[in-house]
Amino acid sequence: MTIEERRSAEAPSVWMDGVRLGYPRLRAAGAELLGEGLAFTDLTRLFEQTSERSYVDVCHLNERGYALMAEAVIEEFARVLR
Repeated sequence: MTIEERRSAEAPSVWMDGVRLGYPRLRAAGAELLGEGLAFTDLTRLFEQTSERSYVDVCHLNERGYALMAEAVIEEFARVLR
């Protein structure tokens, strides 16, 4: 995360509470889907490899964030459809 994103994430926010509580549950549900043989890809760590700012606030992506998300989704669709 960039410095601005880190500051935004550290500020008290019901959105960040949702991330802290919800993401582990979403990851667990994704693992269950995989265990059932269904296609699932966890993109919750999509932005770990970039130093560019990807969010405009604690919830909404900026243009670069949306582009990275779109690329990842397209790659996963192509992988699953093969």
